Amino acid sequence: MAALVLSGSLDTQLLTVRCFHEIMQFSWHFRQFFERIILCNSLVWTCSITGRPGLTYQEALDSEERARKQLATFPDYIQKIMLYFAKLTYRSNLKDLHDDVFVYMRDRFFLGEPVEVAIGSEKYVSTESCSSDRFFG
Repeated sequence: MAALVLSGSLDTQLLTVRCFHEIMQFSWHFRQFFERIILCNSLVWTCSITGRPGLTYQEALDSEERARKQLATFPDYIQKIMLYFAKLTYRSNLKDLHDDVFVYMRDRFFLGEPVEVAIGSEKYVSTESCSSDRFFG
C-alpha cells in the first residue's frame, strides 16, 4: 500500500500513500503517513452501494466497482422500477428490502419489459415490449 521513495537527502524524501493517492514529505509528515496507512488497512470502511461493512479501503472500492458492474447488467426498465419500489419501502436491512421488491415484482409486468408466453410446451417471446395499450383490464 505504501512506499518510501528515496530521492536525495532526508529532507527531500517523499512518502506515498497509494490507496489515497497522496504524497507527503518524509521529514514533516511521518506520523500522518503511518496514521493514513493504518486507516487505509483498518476494517472501518463500508461499500457505499451495497452497504457491506467491515472492509478495508481497497476492499470497499473493489466492492463498489463490482456492484456498479452488476447494476449495469440490469435492463433500464427493471432499474427504474426497482429504484422506485426501493424508495417506497422503509426497510433498513438490504435483505428485507430485496425481499419486498422481489415479492412485488415477480408476478407483474412492467412497461418496456419483453414478454414471454408459454402455451403448452411451446414458448413464445414477444418481438415488442409491454406497453400501456396492451394491458387487459
